[in-house]
Amino acid sequence: MLVSVNDHSRNLALDNLGLIGAADHNRYFHTLNTGWQVVLTGKDYGLAQWQTDSQKDKHSQSDTPDNAARLQLYTNDTAADKTISSLTGTFQNLDRYSLGASFILPPYTSVVVAFILN
Repeated sequence: MLVSVNDHSRNLALDNLGLIGAADHNRYFHTLNTGWQVVLTGKDYGLAQWQTDSQKDKHSQSDTPDNAARLQLYTNDTAADKTISSLTGTFQNLDRYSLGASFILPPYTSVVVAFILN
């Protein structure tokens, strides 16, 4: 997962493709520019062109900004299951399947979900 405190214009920026050993099954979200997800040595790539040219992210997908604005990161840094629940809404996974008003986060894991206000 790539997280930035700055509002960059790309999801991923690299000077050298060799810096990535493996990249796949990612979800690229961008609230400002959905057309360009990656920049490599100054060249902009949409996800499809990035997948073709780099042979990375074969199963990765790009998503629309309407869902990105509601994404939240939950972490569990304990040795026990952690229940995440809400009284005011429900959660969806990144494939937009409902998790209901609560879900269990296994030990030492994290998840990004969309919060849907009732």
